Amino acid sequence: DDALRARAMTALGRLVLFCLRHAREPGRFGHEIARWLGLIAEARDAPGGAEALLLIWRYIVTANNPADPQELVKQLLAVVGKQEEREIMSIADWYEDRGRQAGLTTGARNVLLRQLRSRFESLPEAAEARIQAGDAAQLDVWADRVLTAATLDDVLAAD
Repeated sequence: DDALRARAMTALGRLVLFCLRHAREPGRFGHEIARWLGLIAEARDAPGGAEALLLIWRYIVTANNPADPQELVKQLLAVVGKQEEREIMSIADWYEDRGRQAGLTTGARNVLLRQLRSRFESLPEAAEARIQAGDAAQLDVWADRVLTAATLDDVLAAD
């Protein structure tokens, strides 16, 4: 970390490198970032710094992949204090929305599988795997087709 602090680069650059190095260490990260509060303030004050910090906080939450994101948010707030509260809380909201979207996609996937099994009886493993890998937009296309397609292949046809 001392060598990283001494690098001739912007505060934001040093902070990004610090996060790349430590963000995946949930147990140590809160302690380590506490020593970098001056750098956080310097990065925030730079042009575009607030927006960049928002991306950094998002990276931290994503890289940590915590079982309890709210606990990580509490730890970050305890370390960085009130100045970053709005940005960190927006990350908590983003993380919550991300979980909600994943839940909606899972639900759409389950409904589509149920509809396909009801309409075409058993599904080949390849079809199930394709549906499991489909994103929300693709699942919507297939869900629309299940109403009118004559065969399973017609439902899952490439656009």
